[in-house]
Amino acid sequence: MSSSGVSANWSGVKDIEYSLMLLQLSDKKKRRITGNIARSIKTQTRKNIKNQSSVTGKRFKDRKRKRTLKGKMLSGFGRDKNFFVKTSAESAQVSWKGEMAGLAKIHQEGAQFKSKPRKISRQKLEEMKGMMAQRWQARLMNSMGFKVANKDGGGKRGKAGVKKRRVSQAWIMQYITAFQAMIIIAKLREERGESGGKDIETKIPARHFFPNERAWLTELATQMVTKEFRKAGK
Repeated sequence: MSSSGVSANWSGVKDIEYSLMLLQLSDKKKRRITGNIARSIKTQTRKNIKNQSSVTGKRFKDRKRKRTLKGKMLSGFGRDKNFFVKTSAESAQVSWKGEMAGLAKIHQEGAQFKSKPRKISRQKLEEMKGMMAQRWQARLMNSMGFKVANKDGGGKRGKAGVKKRRVSQAWIMQYITAFQAMIIIAKLREERGESGGKDIETKIPARHFFPNERAWLTELATQMVTKEFRKAGK
């Protein structure tokens, strides 16, 4: 593991039988083995992304908010151009290039960070006036105790003596625009003494898509060295 990202590193292990087999192979065969190890790491990475699981078979956690995001998570990480590969007769290293190194580390190990809420543009505000409240807005409004006046007289009385009732998320999404919902949420936050501009906490769960477990790498290398040793008729 490196400080700038994640990487899979393999070099010869101390097992006597294994080391003896490796010592009897030529440098050309050793380089072929390390090249195959690097390719296997890349292949397993793509397989994990396709299956949305780690090398141990553990499934990734789904996105909480799908919104407009399409396709499988981490799909861009399997492209050849993003990999950094370095091999020699004795070792193989596979990691990431440039900005991908930091991104891979975040998704592999998970992360939690805070960010400032973004200001909404005038164009976005106009768009919100023409669209109905989103489910996340309706859910948040419900959790904050949003109520509407009850015309038929039912429900509990509010502070001003007007009878009010809670409404469903479906009702909010049908009768309240996204713009109105934004204003209502801001008002509810103000009534609760919450600051509308407080930092947003984001938590990214660990998704071990990159196979850098030492046991897995050792087993992979052992299989390849043994296969090459037998092919050479040693």
